[in-house]
Amino acid sequence: MGSLIRKPAGEFFQYADLSPAEKEQGKEEWLMPAHATRVPPPKTGKHRVAVFVGNGWVVEPDFRGETVHKTDDSSPLIIREIGPLPKGVTDIPRPSEFHYWRGNKWHLDKKAAISYKERKILEERDQRLETSGFKVGEYWFYSDRDNRGDIRDYFNALESYDPDDIHATLVQGGISWSLMDGSSIDITPLFLYTMYPAMLLSRKKIFDISKQHMKALRKSKDPLNYDYSSGWPKTYEGEMKWK
Repeated sequence: MGSLIRKPAGEFFQYADLSPAEKEQGKEEWLMPAHATRVPPPKTGKHRVAVFVGNGWVVEPDFRGETVHKTDDSSPLIIREIGPLPKGVTDIPRPSEFHYWRGNKWHLDKKAAISYKERKILEERDQRLETSGFKVGEYWFYSDRDNRGDIRDYFNALESYDPDDIHATLVQGGISWSLMDGSSIDITPLFLYTMYPAMLLSRKKIFDISKQHMKALRKSKDPLNYDYSSGWPKTYEGEMKWK
C-alpha cells in the first residue's frame, strides 16, 4: 500500500493499493501509482496537513475553507491555500462594531459603546413618551405629542376662562376624550385638574428613569451589554398583558 499525494499542493490524499505488474523470469514487480510514495504520512491534528516536500513529509498549517477576519475592518476572508494565516487576520470573530484589534485580541472601545447605549436609552425614552399612555384612576389616556398638546391647550383655556366668552363656556361644559381602550369619556374641568398633573408626572418619571440609566451606564464595567429595560413606569400595553 502506498500514499497518494495530491498535486500541486503536495498534501496527503489517501492510501492506495499497489498494482501488480507482469511477472518476468519468475519475479513479480509492483507498480507505484503516479504521485505516490511508500512513506506513510505523519499524524496531523486540527488545522494541520501532511505535505510531501522533496523526499519526505512536512506538517503544514491548513486553514482552507475557514473564514477568518481582517483585524483592520473585521471583513471576512476565506482561506483557500495551505500555509499559516496571512498577517492582519484572526480566526476570532469581532465581538461588535465597537471592538478594535490590538496585540493579539479584540478590545472594546468603551467610549463608543457608551455613546451607542446612550442613544438607545434616549430612543427608549422617546418611544415610551409617545406610546406608554398614562393612567388617571381607571382610565388610560394617550400620551403622544398631539394628545399632550390637546390636554395642555384645554388646561390653558380653562386657566384663562372668561365667563363672557361663549366658546370658553362650552369648554367649561366638558369635552369627549378618546381612551386607549377605544372608548371615550367626558372630561370635565374638575377631572382635567387631576388629569393634567398626572400627564406631567408620567412624563417626569420617564425622564427620571432615563437619567438613572444614563448614570448607571457610565459606571458600568460592561456598557455594551448594559440592560436599560427595568424601572420604567407601567404602560397600557403592559397592563393589558396581565389581564
